[in-house]
Amino acid sequence: MKTRLLLVCASFLLVISGCAGPATKVEKTERAKIARAEQNYRPKEARPQLPVLTADSELKDFVKYAVLNSPRVEEAFYQWKSTVEAINASKYPANPQLSLLDFDSVIDSLMPGVMFMVPAPGKLSLSGEAAALEAGKTGHIFEGEVLKTAFRVKELSYQSWVLKEKIKLTEEILQILRMQENVSLARVKTNEASLLDPITIQIEKEKLANMLADFKDSEKVLTAQFGAALGILQSDRIPKPMAALPFTESGFSEKEIWESVQAKNPRLALLRSTIEQSEVYVKLAYKEQWPDFNIGLMQGLFSGMALTRPLLSISIPWPGKSASQVAASKSAVKMTEAAFSAEELDLAAGLADGLFRWRQADREVKLYRENLLPKSRAATQIAQSGYRTGKTGLADFLNAERTFLDFSVNYLSAQGLREITLNEISLSIAGVSPEKEDLFR
Repeated sequence: MKTRLLLVCASFLLVISGCAGPATKVEKTERAKIARAEQNYRPKEARPQLPVLTADSELKDFVKYAVLNSPRVEEAFYQWKSTVEAINASKYPANPQLSLLDFDSVIDSLMPGVMFMVPAPGKLSLSGEAAALEAGKTGHIFEGEVLKTAFRVKELSYQSWVLKEKIKLTEEILQILRMQENVSLARVKTNEASLLDPITIQIEKEKLANMLADFKDSEKVLTAQFGAALGILQSDRIPKPMAALPFTESGFSEKEIWESVQAKNPRLALLRSTIEQSEVYVKLAYKEQWPDFNIGLMQGLFSGMALTRPLLSISIPWPGKSASQVAASKSAVKMTEAAFSAEELDLAAGLADGLFRWRQADREVKLYRENLLPKSRAATQIAQSGYRTGKTGLADFLNAERTFLDFSVNYLSAQGLREITLNEISLSIAGVSPEKEDLFR
C-alpha cells in the first residue's frame, strides 16, 4: 500500500513537472519552416537526387546542385534543425530528484522520495520563446549560406565565361599574327620589307602566346574553385561551367531593391531575431527576482507505521544579482539595436557601391559594344589589308591589333562584372532567393 501510494504520488509529480506547456506562435512558425525546408532539402534525412549537369544544363541547375551538395549549407541546416528540436527541452523544469535514504533515521527506515522544482510563473514559457528565437537565428544563418553558395556558383560561372572568351579571342588574334608573319616573310623575299617586320611580329606572337598560357593555367584554378562551390572534390568529376549564360540588359528600381534588402536580407533578419531574443532575456531577468519552489514527498517503507513526509523549500534570489542580470540584459538589447543600425548603414553603403559598379559596367558594355569595338574592328581590318598591300606600315597594324585586343578584353570583363555585380546585389545584399523553388523558407 505504501509503495503504491509512493508510486502514484511520484507519477503525478513527474507528469506535472514534465509538462512543457503549449507551443508558442514563434515555435509553431519555426517548426513549420524547418518542416518545409526539410521536405525539399533533406527529405527523410537523405539528400535528394542531384541534377545531372551537362553542357546544356541551365545556371539554375548548377545552383541547385551546389545548394543540395554543399557541406557548409548542410552544416547550417542541421544546426538550425538542432536548435528547433531544442525548443521543447527549454520549456521543461530541472529534472526531478529521486532520494533513497532519510539520513536522519537511516538505520530504522528507508524513505524513497521525489523532489522537483517549480520555477516562478512565466519562466518556462519565456525560456521556450527565447529558444524559438534562437532557432529563428540559425534559420537565417542557413538562409545566408544558401545565398552565399548561389552567389559563388554564379560568380565563378561568369568568371569562367569571361576567361573562355578571352582565350578564344587571344587564339584568334594569334592566328591573324601568324598570317601576317607569313605575309611579312613573303615581302622580305621580294625585298618589299626588312627582316625587322617578321621579327617584330614574332615578338608580338610570343607575348600573346605567354598571355594565352596564363589564361589556360588560371582556368585550372577556376575549375577547382567551381568544383569546391559545387561540393565536388575529385577533379575528374567537376563538370564544365555552362557555355551559354543569361545576361541582363534592362535596368531596375533602386527603391524596390532597398525595400527587398530591408525585408529579406538574412543578416538584418538575424539581428531582428537577436533583438527580440534579447528583449525576452530582459523579461527572464526580471523573473529571476521571483523565488523558485522545490516540492517533494518521501514515503517510509520499513517503519512499523505509515510515514509520509512532505518537503518544501523556496529559493531566495540575491537582489543584487537579479538587478545586475536585468541591467546586463537591457544593455544587450541596446547593443543589438546598435548593431542592427550599423548593419543597415553598411548594407546601404554596399548597395550604393554595388549599384555604382553595375551602372559603370553597364555603361562600359554599351560603350564598347556600340561604339569602340565596331570602330576598332574596322580599323584593324583596314590596317591588316593595308599592310598586305603595302599601303600601311607594320606599326599601324600592330597598334590597331593591340587596341582591338584591349577593347575586346575590356568589353568581356565589363560584361562579366555587370552580371556578377547584379548577382551580388540580388543575392548577397537584397537576399532574394536564387530559385523559384524555395529551399529554406
